[in-house]
Amino acid sequence: MTAPPELARIAVVMPSCDRYGSLWPVSLGALDRFWAPRPPATYLVANRREYRHGGVTQILVGDDISWSDNLLLALRQIPEDYVFLALDDLVMLPGVDAVRLNASLARAVREGWHYLRVNPLPAPAHAGADGLGRSLPGEAYRSATVWSLWRKDVLLQVLRPGENAWQFEQTGSARTDGFDQWWASAHRNVPYANVITAGRSDPVQLARLQAAGLDTSGIDFPVMNAAERRRLRWRLLRSRGLQWVPRGLRRTVLNLFAKA
Repeated sequence: MTAPPELARIAVVMPSCDRYGSLWPVSLGALDRFWAPRPPATYLVANRREYRHGGVTQILVGDDISWSDNLLLALRQIPEDYVFLALDDLVMLPGVDAVRLNASLARAVREGWHYLRVNPLPAPAHAGADGLGRSLPGEAYRSATVWSLWRKDVLLQVLRPGENAWQFEQTGSARTDGFDQWWASAHRNVPYANVITAGRSDPVQLARLQAAGLDTSGIDFPVMNAAERRRLRWRLLRSRGLQWVPRGLRRTVLNLFAKA
């Protein structure tokens, strides 16, 4: 399979910090196994903890001020025009449609899009034959980081020092409303397991990784107990219920959830 030439303008970036270092072998190994071919440049952002992984360039940014500060410092050292965010605690699983994923990324680069979300989180209201459609100003999750392609100069404008990833997604959506080339996919191009929540590993997601043949023995996070797992299930159900809220009200509802 030949990669589209536009992928050479994309950097796969895993923004992380040293305390998540035990995830790196699993997360980066999954990218190698399940997404081929992929853009040739991959970067791992950390503080001071060194880690060597074939084909990966590490960027050490020093003190861990915030998720956004780490990423801002790293982006200024990345020469590619586009950045595809691959979060360390969202581990890729088998079933990636590399042909469709790479074609979508290539179209975004070729047409100069500001942003593309490659999973339907949420899906666009209207999509073309290739499953891609506009994400309109005012919609919820417009700054979602999950498996997202950003034009680097746009990401630099939207990021704010001091924000963690959750705060960036919560407040950053409003900062994206001035950009019109904002797109999302109606197809789930990247299956994944959300392994860490609130500093604890989810046993259900660990089992999914193990079933996929990934070695989770080195993941150094405490495992959720039954009560924590029940609270997580409730939050996931609440999030899924958002699809029944009219699109124009979803961002308002999310902001209310954040204050609750």
